[in-house]
Amino acid sequence: MNRSAGDQKLFAVIVNVLRRKHYSLKTERSYLSWIKRFIGYHHMRHPRDMSKHEIESFLTHLAVDRKVASSTQNQAFNAILFLYRDVLEIDLMQDLNAVRAKKQTRIPVVLSHKEAMKVINSLTGVHQTMAKLLYGCGLRLMAVSYTHLRAHETVLDLVCRLLLEKKKQSKIINMIKLDRR
Repeated sequence: MNRSAGDQKLFAVIVNVLRRKHYSLKTERSYLSWIKRFIGYHHMRHPRDMSKHEIESFLTHLAVDRKVASSTQNQAFNAILFLYRDVLEIDLMQDLNAVRAKKQTRIPVVLSHKEAMKVINSLTGVHQTMAKLLYGCGLRLMAVSYTHLRAHETVLDLVCRLLLEKKKQSKIINMIKLDRR
């Protein structure tokens, strides 16, 4: 995709505004990518020449044709919002009527006590011991799957560390990375 000198100047202005406002490098890359896609979707027209209709069209395209997640569509929306509000200083974002991507509902999978015991009893050795300790202490699988065990660490050492970490994080464990000795 060849960009004209005007587009290159626009992207330089976007980068300058992003950096002046202290946006992270990751956000900068993401916003630039979404703005490029927005302009490309409308056949390289300058955003100043576009209206609310083009923004709605692009966001609807993402939801309907590309079937993106709601968080992805929100990221694109925020990039375009930044472009118009902070770079071009144009307020087009009131009452946008774009089709919104549906937020996926996730139902947690919970095993009954009997099902959990069946799974645990199908394991052997260290794996069974770890599963019993996880289940008995109410810990999550993620607590173990992100730990890095060395050969000299025992299961008891692991559980002690996990319980301490659980206490530190107010009984919420999403991910634990053990420090390396």
